[in-house]
Amino acid sequence: MMSRGEHRFRCPSCGESIVVDERMKRALLDAGCVLCQTPLTDADFTRLSGAPPEL
Repeated sequence: MMSRGEHRFRCPSCGESIVVDERMKRALLDAGCVLCQTPLTDADFTRLSGAPPEL
């Protein structure tokens, strides 16, 4: 079952932008951008309206 997107990710280096769920957000924070491998921070993610609250 696929999760609903909760965050919009935007790479500060290459501009890649995708909607991700919490699990993918954590993976991106660990590994960096999927295209350019730039390290990411929480500031590179925007919480989408209507997403469930973070625990």
